[in-house]
Amino acid sequence: MLFKLVLLQHLDGNVSLRGTLRRAKTDAAYRWFLRYTLSEEPGVWAVSQRRA
Repeated sequence: MLFKLVLLQHLDGNVSLRGTLRRAKTDAAYRWFLRYTLSEEPGVWAVSQRRA
């Protein structure tokens, strides 16, 4: 998922990964690409776990 988030960040022109995650909470296309259902909420913890 981290690779997909960074890809979305680059393609959309966001400067922060948190901004990309904020958009993923409301954008259906982002949620589909990241394989999140409507009941799941993407969070910063997913990114911080994978970076550690």
